[in-house]
Amino acid sequence: MRPFSRLVVGSMGPDDPTDLLVTLDAEDAFDVEADLPRVTAPTLVTGGTQDAFDTRELFEGTAAGVQNGRAHIYQGSGHLRTSGSSATTNLTLGFMLAGTPLPS
Repeated sequence: MRPFSRLVVGSMGPDDPTDLLVTLDAEDAFDVEADLPRVTAPTLVTGGTQDAFDTRELFEGTAAGVQNGRAHIYQGSGHLRTSGSSATTNLTLGFMLAGTPLPS
């Protein structure tokens, strides 16, 4: 399945990756760690232990830096599987609804 997914993902890439490369460079240079305590909204950070772009420490550190942050790390999952899974969608929805008062 993994070779097939690489083939599919690779075919969705742009013919000219210049914009993507510029975006990735900017993302890597952008550091908001000092400003994380200013975030007051409940925040859920999800990530996978096999993410090729970001580390578990980055996910957990980001959540720890936010006033009401939580991290959920998927063991054995990479970037695409974590961000595109129904488990992440359900977890995020539950997280959002947990802070929503129910109508009486």
